Amino acid sequence: LLAFGIQGHLRCLAATDLYHYLSQEHDTTTIGVLLGTAAAQRGTMDATTSKMLFLHIPARHPASYPELELPTTVQAAALMGVGLLYMGSSHRLMTNILLEEIGRGGGGGGGGPAPP
Repeated sequence: LLAFGIQGHLRCLAATDLYHYLSQEHDTTTIGVLLGTAAAQRGTMDATTSKMLFLHIPARHPASYPELELPTTVQAAALMGVGLLYMGSSHRLMTNILLEEIGRGGGGGGGGPAPP
């Protein structure tokens, strides 16, 4: 799916097709869809793709949103997808959001440096 996205073939998929792939709850497929769709839409700042990617970044959900347990690999793919989607746009808000998320670190540790 990532390769299809890089080639631009995922642009023609309907939202229902993307939902079908994402609802399978298969991490590798989800990562492929997120990165492939973002690669197909790279640099466009497409709002629909942006919403799909941010649904997979729980730290960016409003407080009233139900809590989702997503693997860190899926969250990382969504962040990379946001970077691809806004590539070359100089979009200040997205730049700040990406820097905050990168600075947040992984969910397992205390956020400090790794031991030597």
